[in-house]
Amino acid sequence: MHQLSNAELIQQHRHKNTEGRTNQWFIRQARQELLSREEQLRRDPDELERVTAALFEDQPGDDSRLERIQTLRGLSPLSQEQIERLLHQTATDQGEHVSPRDSALRVIAIQELVARSPLDTILGSRPVSDVAPEIKAIDRLIQLAHAETGGAELLALASALQRLPVNRRVEIAQGISRHDEYADDHNLPLMVWYGLMPVASVNPHSLAEFAVQCPFPTTRRLIARRQAEMIDSQPAAIDSLLSLAASMDASPTRDGLVSDILRGMEDAFTGRHKLAAPTHWTKFSEVAASSRDVSIHDAIRNLNLLFGDGRALDEVRQTIRDHNAPMAQRKAALATLISLKPADLRAICEEALSVRSLNTIAITGLAGIDDPQLAQRLARSYRTFYPVERAALIDVLASRPNFSEALLHEIRDRKIPRTDLTPLHARQIRSFENAALTKLLTDVWGEFRDSPQDKVELIQRLKQQLTPDVLAAADTGQGRLLFIKTCAGCHRLYGHGESIGPDLTGAGRNNLDYLLLNMVDPSATVGAEYRLSIIVLKDGRVLNGIVSTRNDQTLTLQTAKERTVLELKDIEEVKTPDKSLMPDGQLQTLTTDQIRDLVGYLMHPVQVPLPSQLPD
Repeated sequence: MHQLSNAELIQQHRHKNTEGRTNQWFIRQARQELLSREEQLRRDPDELERVTAALFEDQPGDDSRLERIQTLRGLSPLSQEQIERLLHQTATDQGEHVSPRDSALRVIAIQELVARSPLDTILGSRPVSDVAPEIKAIDRLIQLAHAETGGAELLALASALQRLPVNRRVEIAQGISRHDEYADDHNLPLMVWYGLMPVASVNPHSLAEFAVQCPFPTTRRLIARRQAEMIDSQPAAIDSLLSLAASMDASPTRDGLVSDILRGMEDAFTGRHKLAAPTHWTKFSEVAASSRDVSIHDAIRNLNLLFGDGRALDEVRQTIRDHNAPMAQRKAALATLISLKPADLRAICEEALSVRSLNTIAITGLAGIDDPQLAQRLARSYRTFYPVERAALIDVLASRPNFSEALLHEIRDRKIPRTDLTPLHARQIRSFENAALTKLLTDVWGEFRDSPQDKVELIQRLKQQLTPDVLAAADTGQGRLLFIKTCAGCHRLYGHGESIGPDLTGAGRNNLDYLLLNMVDPSATVGAEYRLSIIVLKDGRVLNGIVSTRNDQTLTLQTAKERTVLELKDIEEVKTPDKSLMPDGQLQTLTTDQIRDLVGYLMHPVQVPLPSQLPD
């Protein structure tokens, strides 16, 4: 190919095989050679112009336009004239089928219309001065948004939104959203939202107007969520949306919109305790209450609680105390009450401590109360919890110094098994930096050997123990059980487990050195996404976990057990030690045989059956 002229390389794009079909191998080779000559062509503008023109022009019976345009884009952006010709030549009458190749060409044309404009940054849209596509190009995009029917073309238009001035984006989104047949598409509603995100802060009313006519549920919900998130800084944003929705005539369309707005508001207010109701909330909730959808009524009740509706609060209290109500309903009601923190929360939660299953929710409401007498009562209530729910009580007892002291006294007196206190809990208690409490922990639970020298010695000792012969004798079925108990709460292996920590399926598990280093010293190499954060709350609790998301009002903390949303105003301090969420000392709680079985399972190249699944 390198011996061919530019004109001959262009002609290779039309190469046919013996069956008369386009030969893609010749096209790829010709494209590669032409692109390798780009620098040479740029030194000869006349030749570059001839090459780009020849690549664009068709010949009679020529069906290689797509391949030639792809090569042309590698050499030079399409001109405005070429883009218009491409759109005109691939256009069809409305309703007529567009071939896949013509569809691909139209996508290229749409992309080229905005190719010279930068995308939004992760922090938002670029300054207007940086985003200046020709006005004619924007007008053309608006025309296309109303005229296109193909999914690929509409997706290209939605993708282009992030390159346009913010004040023109809604016009194009309106055209795209006319196609309600894509309402449940996996990508299009999301791409429309990504392009509209900056509009929320610049012109929230226009975004609200768009939302009430948009047929895409996902887009509507995300708009409502964003408008609601701004309730503190721009309360008119959510008010505008509520007012427009409430003024619509009754119809299934309105019910769908109302449901999406309510879901968006609930998402936005997750973790918030008390808010002033938006001005138009009463009118909107009355309209929404006319729906027969139970989920809409549940959402209205939850938001009314958040907005301080006394009647709704009384209903929740009654549900909690109703012994005839389903336990799931009582637990949900108590969880709702805890999120609102009313004045009588302690009394209600202490009352619920005597009810099994309900007590697991009640302790989360009592966790925020720093009272030594309450600490003793909680620690002594250990046996009143179902065995599978006792770990939740230990989590709460390890969350503040007074509670931890009561917990350790119960372990010392053998009222609570020592094995129920995991290395995670031990590290949490040590993070209080209370010398007396740390000494009590050491006396009751054991010494936390986590100095660098301790870790080196443990790794060397384990390497000497875990010889190939020893590992060959490992009971990998028991090792899998140990993995489920010890590791699966954070790690996935062969598709099973949680995704809080790294997926171990593709890790270097067959290397014993790699495995032991990460098990004994998990903080030796820790990625930023798995770095521990210590959250000190104003009520005295200390929580350990990974900060997964954060906005202007809340912070989401992923602990080893659950995802917790905290209001920023409740946080005293956030510490970020260079530590992994996985604590040191995990192996110190296992016997020699258990370590052998666990390591043998982790190093095994394929999944093994559980002991109960083995043939007799």
